[in-house]
Amino acid sequence: MSDPAEKRDIRGNTIKPHTIEALVARIEKLEQSIDANGNDINGVGTLSSDSTTTDKIDFKLALDTLKTATIAATTEIDVSEAGVWDATVNQDTTIDLTGATTDGVYTVSVFLEDNGNSISFADTITFESPEGAPEFNNNTYLLNFATKDGGSNWFGFFSEFES
Repeated sequence: MSDPAEKRDIRGNTIKPHTIEALVARIEKLEQSIDANGNDINGVGTLSSDSTTTDKIDFKLALDTLKTATIAATTEIDVSEAGVWDATVNQDTTIDLTGATTDGVYTVSVFLEDNGNSISFADTITFESPEGAPEFNNNTYLLNFATKDGGSNWFGFFSEFES
């Protein structure tokens, strides 16, 4: 006789429970996986089990690396290295986005903490606001940028969060 606590599908098959640990292990494996053609998918792809099992998991997963920007008089954020950056500005700086190629669309997000310094942007960066770039004033910002022409033109928008 089966355990009444067991969960069963409509065919009477026992549904195997998945623990958080098992799901995390699958995600970690996906982060280090390659596809059937040998291409590195490094955290971007679809995680699913065999369609013949009763314990199907199917969802999209997109992971990215958080990288810390080194602030200098000119700060270059290389979008080929990471899609998400963290920057604490402790000196005057001009931010430039580099590393995009013409073979696709690039987006990058920058968590920026301003400590009262002058922050400007390279001429290739245009903000959606009629006033242009944000006026930084000792707060935390989320800056988002996109280009479709290899970085010749970056379009940016931002959100400000009181620190």
